[in-house]
Amino acid sequence: MSCQPIIVMILGALLFKDTLNLRQFIACAIAAVGVAMLVLEPNMNLPVQGVIAGLIGAASMATGIVLTKKWGKPADVNLYTFTGWQLVVGGLFLLPIGLVQEGLPSNLTVDNIIGYSYLSIIGALFAYIVWFKAIEKLPVVTVSFISFASPISATLLGYFILSQRLTMSQTLGAVIIVLAIVISQVQLFKKSSSNFNLEPSLNKKTS
Repeated sequence: MSCQPIIVMILGALLFKDTLNLRQFIACAIAAVGVAMLVLEPNMNLPVQGVIAGLIGAASMATGIVLTKKWGKPADVNLYTFTGWQLVVGGLFLLPIGLVQEGLPSNLTVDNIIGYSYLSIIGALFAYIVWFKAIEKLPVVTVSFISFASPISATLLGYFILSQRLTMSQTLGAVIIVLAIVISQVQLFKKSSSNFNLEPSLNKKTS
């Protein structure tokens, strides 16, 4: 899945005629190394079909990000309606697959309902509203690099909630990921800072 930003950059160059940025390619490679240090273990066996499925998932997500940026949402549809329809259509597509693979649960506990409610409202509805807003406002490569924060979040949650241990290698991997994200966004930070510095002078000239 850490290949996703590279796919986004290539698709952005093809569809938006964006210039391929060497610094961002390097940052992506560095972040991929950090992810490997964070989640992989020496005795871990990676099945080929799992790796292929991961690559297909990364390509699908990257394509969705780029096409959402290219097409946007209909002018007469607000962000909440747009997000709701995305989740409904995606859920209906996955429903028959889920029923065939796992079937319906035999019983539901209170914990199950609370967990499902959290995933539905916070992990899906709220998260995707923020996600689509970010795609609308930010460059697609910037948005794609957010995916690198996912393994860091999972590792930290495991540490604080499940009392899992963090090795030095995992800690170093997390630091590398954060540094790679910062490196990839240097130009955006400079642009934002430049715009911020120009605003007072523009307002002064206007007055």
